[in-house]
Parts: sequence; structure tokens; C-alpha cells
Amino acid sequence: MNMPPFIYRNEANKNPGSNFLMLTLKGTGKNTEAIGAEVTVYYDGKINYQELMPMRGFQSTVDNRLHFGLGTASSADSLVVNWPDGKYSVLQNVAANQFLKLDQKDAVTKTLVSP
Repeated sequence: MNMPPFIYRNEANKNPGSNFLMLTLKGTGKNTEAIGAEVTVYYDGKINYQELMPMRGFQSTVDNRLHFGLGTASSADSLVVNWPDGKYSVLQNVAANQFLKLDQKDAVTKTLVSP
């Protein structure tokens, strides 16, 4: 890169009121990493969305955990996971500052309601 080396310092823990949720997803079948799962977090009237796609460029990848910053919110109203097979999981009143492991085998099938 023709530049001097540098180091980043994470000082997030010095900022009081910086809450988070960290998710690890376990898929089923041949998709054990749950690639393509969509997660939406609702908190304080806000919505955060991430899709699990840990690929970045040619022969490159990033952490397969999903990190959601909640700011000063002490909990999320709800967390919804849409799994790649069409099933879904819902958690409500999720306390902040925790690492969650969710498994696709615990998901439920979406049902259509006819008029």
C-alpha cells in the first residue's frame, strides 16, 4: 500500500449508553451458517436490518455474527429472523448487551391467512 502501518483502537466501551445485540445464527441442512438469513431489530421506534452475507470480494469474508448497535436503548422491542427456507423466529423484549445464538430448527413456518 506504500504507506506507514496504523492501528485502530476501539473505544466504544468508553461511551456510556452504547448498547448492542450480537447474533450468531445456526442454519439447517447444507446451509449450516444460515447464509441469506434476514434479521430485523425494532427498538425505540427505530428499525435496524441486516442480511447475513459474510462475503466481501474475491476470496474474502468477514465475521458471520450480526452486530446491532442500539444506542441508549436498554432493550429491543422485538427481533425477527427470516430464515432462508421461509421460516421465521421472533423474540420480544430482548435485553441489550448480550450475545444470542439462534437456531433455524427452532423456527416456525409462516402461514397465510385467507380473507
